[in-house]
Amino acid sequence: MNKLLAGICIGIIFGSLGGYFIAKSEIYSTDYVRVKIINSSGKTVNKVVLTHGNGTYEIVNLLDKTDTKIVFKNPGEGTYSLTATLENDSTVLFKEEYIEGGYERTETITAKEIRTTYN
Repeated sequence: MNKLLAGICIGIIFGSLGGYFIAKSEIYSTDYVRVKIINSSGKTVNKVVLTHGNGTYEIVNLLDKTDTKIVFKNPGEGTYSLTATLENDSTVLFKEEYIEGGYERTETITAKEIRTTYN
């Protein structure tokens, strides 16, 4: 009985550790690009659209002084573009940004531009 209980406990421990490391490798895999978007415009951003080679993400009602994160799969080279529409319907456009899997970027939306920080 003690051997069975010990075996079950060891199985649970190794199973949990294995699951943790597999999940962590997916989240921080070099196949993914992470983009943090910060609203510092002084206004609510009605809509933020991030477009990349494999799809589009849309964030609505991003309040001033808040942020959000987008993670998408991009195993090779690529680009993404970002467009923000402020609450007064003015649009802040962003040029395309070169990316590769594993890159991290922080995009800060102001009233006049979107600034990129390379993490």
